[in-house]
Amino acid sequence: MLAVSGGWETEMGYLKIVVKIPDTIYPELVADLQRVQLRDRAERLRLLAMLGLMHTMPSLQDGGRGSAESEPIAESGSATQRMIKNLSDSL
Repeated sequence: MLAVSGGWETEMGYLKIVVKIPDTIYPELVADLQRVQLRDRAERLRLLAMLGLMHTMPSLQDGGRGSAESEPIAESGSATQRMIKNLSDSL
């Protein structure tokens, strides 16, 4: 079911967001995104956002199990390593 409110459209499992990224505030992010092909920028931004979430919410790195003994992000296993590899390979 589609809900439209104030220019926002949401559907179960789908969210469309238009983002303006000022190069004066986020020069590193803008420079990184400019190196990626136009069609791949959204995926790049999604991966960067997921890495940010994993950094701020360590319970995400262990599949949401909420382990109190989660290893630090820098030492985390395959999922984070694959994301980082995908990010660097796309440059």
